[in-house]
Amino acid sequence: MGAATVHEFKDKKSFNNFVDSNKYVVISFTSKKISQSTWINPTFSKLSEEHPEIKFVQLDVDEMSGMAQDYGVSEIPRVLCLRNLEPNYESDCANIGDLTHCIKTFSELVKAPEAKHINNYT
Repeated sequence: MGAATVHEFKDKKSFNNFVDSNKYVVISFTSKKISQSTWINPTFSKLSEEHPEIKFVQLDVDEMSGMAQDYGVSEIPRVLCLRNLEPNYESDCANIGDLTHCIKTFSELVKAPEAKHINNYT
């Protein structure tokens, strides 16, 4: 396992450049104002270590206003998995199990690229 790498961005341009240049990205939409958001951070970091084939991004929606709306995210916390810039899988992160399941399911797609879609995204 590699070192945990969760990327954080303070501006939209840097974020967009990062997402544009990576095939598999998981975005955690959080807010310091919502206590439920902060408890997923250690698990999200651990999962980034376990899945180096995926790029992990944490976005504080209060610091990056408009980003949640850009991706159709209306509930925080929320994890959205992107494959080639397209939403492919998401979780409301109601608990650690949901978050872990989301990342592991997305990782299966990454490891089996012939699969066109593992989709719960509606």
